Amino acid sequence: MSCSVIIPTKDRPRLLRTAVDSALKALPADGELLVVDDGRNLSAQNALTGINVCARRLRICQNERFPGCSGARNHGASVSKGKLLFFLDDDDVLHPDYIAAILHLVDEIPELEYGFCKVKVSDTGIAQFNLRKSNCQQKKLLGDKISKLAPKNRVFGLGQGFWIRSEVWKKMGGLDEDFVIGEDYDLAVRLLANRHVGWFCREPMVIVRQHHPSSDLNNITNRTSRISHISCWKKIYQKNQEFFQNERGLRIWLFSRIAKHRGIERDFSILKDIPSHSGKLYLLLKWFYYFTCATINRLKNLVSDFFKQQVP
Repeated sequence: MSCSVIIPTKDRPRLLRTAVDSALKALPADGELLVVDDGRNLSAQNALTGINVCARRLRICQNERFPGCSGARNHGASVSKGKLLFFLDDDDVLHPDYIAAILHLVDEIPELEYGFCKVKVSDTGIAQFNLRKSNCQQKKLLGDKISKLAPKNRVFGLGQGFWIRSEVWKKMGGLDEDFVIGEDYDLAVRLLANRHVGWFCREPMVIVRQHHPSSDLNNITNRTSRISHISCWKKIYQKNQEFFQNERGLRIWLFSRIAKHRGIERDFSILKDIPSHSGKLYLLLKWFYYFTCATINRLKNLVSDFFKQQVP
């Protein structure tokens, strides 16, 4: 089965080169790698100059849709040729055997339509994969169908080695470009709501870089306000309200994210957010926990600032 790897990128040339190298090592001979440039200052074309690869395997194109990760990924998918689409962030590293293992898995279990994997987080980008050699040789991965997972584990981020059949991607309409963040969670919920069959790989097949919070390289999710996070979760619920009515576990998981952000913001409007049928006591306790932690941290900062002012 033919496949395409799609990497959206924006002004991160050094990290992009590492991601591209890892994708090319994992790519089968008939596969293609699409780098979608969403940047304004640093050209992906220049960043990848000198990479010795057949032109048919590596294509660099400019994002022609709405600016941002969603638009870039949608554009990449729209011009891709593969029947199986893989998505990789421009600062992450793909395991060299991941694509071959997934292709083998799809051949063995034809009803599978999408999937994602466990990741390894690194703040240096030099973490090593530790996949058992026997599994690599046999192209087998430990995992389960997503329907067997706990509700909170059924929702994924696209940075988790996400792959999907191209016809399913088109049927779902790709990513919702109206989302500033959380577009991948929205897609995950829509796939669940439409009963598509997914697979979770229990072995880490992607190294995800964790940047310092103040770094310009930090991802947009970590740079976005908590109010925007809350709006994102509310929108996902509103779009898929009928599905959530019958999925209590997922419903509580979603509102627990809202409770967390409301608590950190020390915002009492959490009472208006929680539907009466969504584990209100649990969510209020979760909100109270984060509210208390945020309040203690605030008091610590005030005391620290006070004593600093007293020092001559």
